[in-house]
Amino acid sequence: MNSDQNILIDHALLTTRFSYRFIKRLLDVVLSLLLTIFFSPFFIIISITLLFSSGWPILYQWNVVGKNGVPFKSWKFRTMVTDADKINI
Repeated sequence: MNSDQNILIDHALLTTRFSYRFIKRLLDVVLSLLLTIFFSPFFIIISITLLFSSGWPILYQWNVVGKNGVPFKSWKFRTMVTDADKINI
């Protein structure tokens, strides 16, 4: 193989990888948006139920270790009593 063929092969691999990443990202965003819209009535019902049953806060923030060990904050519906991590149960 000469250097011109290597350049063509490298460009083909780069294009394939870029198109794959683009399509994957597009599907991730579109499906996430559609699922969020679909499940939003359930989120509202869960929020109202938590609010009336045990008050604020409705959401619980916790730290998660993500890709490459980078921590980030995540939110989830509170499933225990308020300040349960501080209570010795």
